[in-house]
Amino acid sequence: MPSSNTQTHKASSQRTLLQNWALACLMTGATALCARFAVNIPPTPVPVTLQVFAVLLAGLLLGRRWSAVAQLQYLVVGAVGVPAFAGGGHGIGTLLGLTGGYLLSYPIAAAIVGWIAGRPGDARATLPRQLLACAAGLAVIYGMGCIWYAASVHASLLAVVLPGALIFLGWDCVKAAAAIAVAQGIAAGKTRVGR
Repeated sequence: MPSSNTQTHKASSQRTLLQNWALACLMTGATALCARFAVNIPPTPVPVTLQVFAVLLAGLLLGRRWSAVAQLQYLVVGAVGVPAFAGGGHGIGTLLGLTGGYLLSYPIAAAIVGWIAGRPGDARATLPRQLLACAAGLAVIYGMGCIWYAASVHASLLAVVLPGALIFLGWDCVKAAAAIAVAQGIAAGKTRVGR
């Protein structure tokens, strides 16, 4: 028969798994909610949304594995028809459309942010690491987004860098700063509760 220590460890592992998945689901919902705030700014056909904030925050809060799960769930939810993408977009057509590269980058970007930054409360989750993590996450989003955008409109990569990345840089730096502030606030709250 299994020992009581083994059963306790198994129950604790299952509880931790469920808690992590619940947090991932929360970030899936947060990403969908952030997509509702979409504004088109000419000349770019790519809308300005708060999704990048949610993607970076997921990485900062959940670490590499669960942040990727959160963003993969987001893509699946939108792909099956829930209006979860920017401006209420949904379906495979949106996922494979002009902005598909940005959307498909989200799980990778979140995982990279989580990998570099560590989780809140982790000794290595310092401000410099979080800044580096968010910069890397943005680079992934811009890189995949621009490559897909260029392929979709049959243009050179250089031609889409302004409307596909540079135009968003200022906004996205603000979102990154906000994501870091939220993550640090949560870490500080956990520290106070733990005392």
